[in-house]
Amino acid sequence: MVTELFHGYLRLKNFPLDESSIFSTYQDAYNYAASNQTAYAGQVIAVVNIGDRDVSIYNLVFPPAGSEINLELQGIASGIGAIRFVNGEAPNEDGEVVIDGTHIQVSSTDTRTVAEVLALFEGLTITEDEFIFDRTINAERLTGLATAQIELLTDAINLEYFNTYLADSEKAEVRTVQAILDNTGRAYDVQHWDFQIGDIITKVVVKITEAYSSTNITLTIGSTEIMNAEYIFEDAIGDYIYEPNIELTETGTMLTELSAASITGAATVYIEYTRDLYE
Repeated sequence: MVTELFHGYLRLKNFPLDESSIFSTYQDAYNYAASNQTAYAGQVIAVVNIGDRDVSIYNLVFPPAGSEINLELQGIASGIGAIRFVNGEAPNEDGEVVIDGTHIQVSSTDTRTVAEVLALFEGLTITEDEFIFDRTINAERLTGLATAQIELLTDAINLEYFNTYLADSEKAEVRTVQAILDNTGRAYDVQHWDFQIGDIITKVVVKITEAYSSTNITLTIGSTEIMNAEYIFEDAIGDYIYEPNIELTETGTMLTELSAASITGAATVYIEYTRDLYE
């Protein structure tokens, strides 16, 4: 009589011979591949959702070099490649990772999320003609405006102020005076002009006709500075223009201060100002 030494497994019930080959959730399958020491590369496992009558098949593959997990899942049927957590979010049953604004950081230096930044615009209403925003707006810089009269963080120019300024300008006279500078400062052998309270210094032009040595020039009227070395390149011949739009609060003539003695140097200064003829 001949006896067979080997027999195949005979399945008696509808459950897997290897309990680690089927999982009920993707998370369980992921955890098994990532940390269970019995998992091996090339192993095929399934995630079965009985309620949705859905079956997903995965292959266990090696993770990227340096990863702290043992193995990871790779979708076989979809061919979408390795399925990994993204920003701490696990894929759904279709292998898709859903990321919204609460998961995305603005930049490497700005730790706010996109959702947090978008929340700053709450209260913004957009119509066909305008933007309406019910929060306080803080503008650090407005290019193109003369801001010498703006002192406080909350100061601004409104339409009423602008119209008043125009009305005052219409009854004012624009004048320009000249002063001669030498290497020591203002040449006092020429005529001086006394400025009055309320005069508005609108423009200062410094024409360097002979370069100065290492020194800084500051122009003042009384105690009010109208132009300084930030706007004048004293060691180079040329024209230097500044529009301070300063209203004088005291009378005085233009004075010149040099920060250091200069062997050479000559310049002509032109000061344009407006004066209210009716005050």
